[in-house]
Amino acid sequence: MDRSPAVAVLAGLLGCSLGALVTFVALRVGAAEELPPPPDAAPAASSTRSDAAPAPGAPVDLTPVLARLDALAAQVDRLQEAVATLPAASGARVPVATTSTAIVDADSLQAAMDELERRRFDAMSFAELHDQARVAAKSGNLREAIESCERLVERAETPEQRATALTELAMMQRAQKGPEGLAEAEQTLRGVVDEFGAGSAAGRAAAYQLIWSVPKDDPQRGLAYAQAYVADPGLSPDQRVQGRWALAIQQHAAGDVVAARAGFERLLGELGDQPHYGKLVADIRQRLGDR
Repeated sequence: MDRSPAVAVLAGLLGCSLGALVTFVALRVGAAEELPPPPDAAPAASSTRSDAAPAPGAPVDLTPVLARLDALAAQVDRLQEAVATLPAASGARVPVATTSTAIVDADSLQAAMDELERRRFDAMSFAELHDQARVAAKSGNLREAIESCERLVERAETPEQRATALTELAMMQRAQKGPEGLAEAEQTLRGVVDEFGAGSAAGRAAAYQLIWSVPKDDPQRGLAYAQAYVADPGLSPDQRVQGRWALAIQQHAAGDVVAARAGFERLLGELGDQPHYGKLVADIRQRLGDR
């Protein structure tokens, strides 16, 4: 009958131990019977030790040794009985009883991690979530940034917070590049304009972002968004400057180079060297080739 390697080794060790012990006893007894008695020697008068070695030639008490042999023999018998009950070594495995039958697979682990992440986001305030989205976007983790913005929309408690969250979400969607990201961003921003009105602060902020949320191969749509934005009479001076700059860029993209250059030159003449518009002026001069 086949035996597992571990059981076979254990049985071999017990057999060797038993054989060695029997051999030792045989040699011990034989040595005691064959050795001639030593010359007579008077024992020390002061020796009273009870653990002194037995006198040479005295009979050896084998009772403890025989008891140990009987115990070893019984262990070998039990081991052989256990081996007889083992399955043949054909790949069969005996189930091992455990205190837990739970199996952790990849899906369960991912679900647990997602739950921890959800709780972490749930513990954040609106402002913290907003910051989290921007940090994730700057680090290039757009997936986390979009998820943070989606949670931001759900967490919004006021119309202003909702508009901010939706506009931020659209900007993250647009950052994905490609037609799908742009389409998602445009849809989100148009929803903000429709929900809050083109004349509201939220509507104007979304309308400005719409200018930059169209595919490059459709410049006319971007131009239309820029024209609509600049036509809003409620724009602040800063908003109008930004709108005119965006309009000139879209005119150039649509192929109207003359109108674009005229728009840039008018802006440059009006803004001059105002520190407040330093970056915008530098951009216009670069576009005009006047560095």
